[in-house]
Amino acid sequence: MPHTIIVFEHQTLTEADFRHPADFAYLLEQDFSCFAVQFKNGKLALKSRQYLASIWLPSGMSLEILPKVAQDNDDAISHARVWMTHMMQDLLASKPIASPIQDASFISKKIAQFSDEYQPKHEIQGWIKHLLQAWHYRAASLAIEQGLNFLPKQYLTQAQNQPRASGKLNLPAQLKHNAHRPHYLYSEQQTFDEIKDLKKLLEVAKRMADIQQRHVENSSLQNLQKLAKHWHKRLMQVRGGHGINSQLTSFQLATLRQAVTWARWLLCAESLNSLNLPDVPYVEPTQHLPYPATLIDMNRAFEAWVTIKLQAWANESLPEHRLVAQPSFAWLHDINKTDRSQTIGQLVPDICLQDRQGEFTHVIDAKYKVISQIGDIASTDWQQLFTYQTYLQTEQAWLILPKTADFHQPQCVTTGKQKMWAIPFDVAQARLITNDMP
Repeated sequence: MPHTIIVFEHQTLTEADFRHPADFAYLLEQDFSCFAVQFKNGKLALKSRQYLASIWLPSGMSLEILPKVAQDNDDAISHARVWMTHMMQDLLASKPIASPIQDASFISKKIAQFSDEYQPKHEIQGWIKHLLQAWHYRAASLAIEQGLNFLPKQYLTQAQNQPRASGKLNLPAQLKHNAHRPHYLYSEQQTFDEIKDLKKLLEVAKRMADIQQRHVENSSLQNLQKLAKHWHKRLMQVRGGHGINSQLTSFQLATLRQAVTWARWLLCAESLNSLNLPDVPYVEPTQHLPYPATLIDMNRAFEAWVTIKLQAWANESLPEHRLVAQPSFAWLHDINKTDRSQTIGQLVPDICLQDRQGEFTHVIDAKYKVISQIGDIASTDWQQLFTYQTYLQTEQAWLILPKTADFHQPQCVTTGKQKMWAIPFDVAQARLITNDMP
């Protein structure tokens, strides 16, 4: 039996599509942004949106949402996973050019509760491994850093046996230890300080997350694992208005719990190369571990990826031009209500190319839409591009879409006075196809 449920964009799922009904109920409960809840034949259904997603299910299986361009056959799916891996690598390495994808989630809204029999049945697919390795560690680092700000305190007793007393004299200990040297004084002093072993646990986990490492020296690993399990269990059981709970607000306690949960996840995971949930003998901790649900909005991902590759293309083909990502132009003003005009409308194209004189020569929009012919492009997309081109008075106006079997060469359209181009982007080769363009 396959361990991964393959779903494509715009596909509808019902409970009958799942071997384990609890998996469908879990997806409904989480209300993931990659699904729209609908009714089909009087029953609840989930329709996948334009997302690239991998969601671990309580049964141990995973659900994967893939682009429609990968829908042809099993071989196409394998190739798609390769180019999706390349896309993730490019996005993670391109902060100066394209901002990281904002609509990405790595933890379900409610951490899933699993039975004692739960254990993952296979490793995470390669296309999200780079993403998880980079962003799970970053999420862990941020959560632990926040937890370090809310360390609870406790009274600690420090004993000293020396010629000068520091604190309260402990008479029984004085008689026991200093009968032969009465000039020594056995004293004790109480301090109200941060809990040191908890602080050490979080600091070690923070360093591991920062260097993206999940191994420490073997001699200290077992002690740290025990410490992580102890504090995780203790914080999850905190109740009432005494002890740790009396020092922290509910938000601070939740933040500290999350930090210790990540620390335990870092320290107790069995496999270094896989970021799935721990395997045996660490089944018991899965009840409160961060649960991977990776959701990538493909509209934004495709736009960012095209921006990255267009920058490389411009550097080679138009070295005197500068790429400007998502420039904003105030083009509509209200002059009726006040003496001053007020901007009430802005134009924000995805990409513009600017020459040395500061003139815009290209205006470009990237659309993640699968087409078979140029007539499939919505008229609203052409109208939007036409508006950009007219306002900026650019010579070139491009609409970039994913390459398909039937859309593999640049196509030109005209309004009579202006020309606009539909240009395919080859996701397998990660490049624009600009053959035979003037």
